[in-house]
Amino acid sequence: MPTKIAMMSMIQKISSLLLLFVFALGTVAIAQQSQDVLSANSYAGDDLEVEWSPTAIPSGEKVSISINMSTENEMHTEFRDALGEKVFEFSATYPEGASKLHVHTDSFEPGVYVVRVSTDNSTSTEQVIIQ
Repeated sequence: MPTKIAMMSMIQKISSLLLLFVFALGTVAIAQQSQDVLSANSYAGDDLEVEWSPTAIPSGEKVSISINMSTENEMHTEFRDALGEKVFEFSATYPEGASKLHVHTDSFEPGVYVVRVSTDNSTSTEQVIIQ
């Protein structure tokens, strides 16, 4: 029979995973309100086009995010781990047109991450697996 501490730990892990699922589900619902899906790894919104490459990478490699801004705009990028903890955050103003953001994953533990790229008018979310 599991101890009370083990049960509490298991309940906490399940709660964290449920919270991540609800976060991801809410993100997808919000993103779907103003987007056209171009392919499995692409997104087009009001002022932002995003292409993700690759979505499964070895640890230490980089995640590349190609963006195309319709106007100069600030973009916010964040990575969250499977427990919903923010492990990386970056904001910058990008010019109109095509740009590329590279995120090095040297300090990331292997696992599943939810990556969100957003501007004032658009949000794109992708799952990235670091092996």
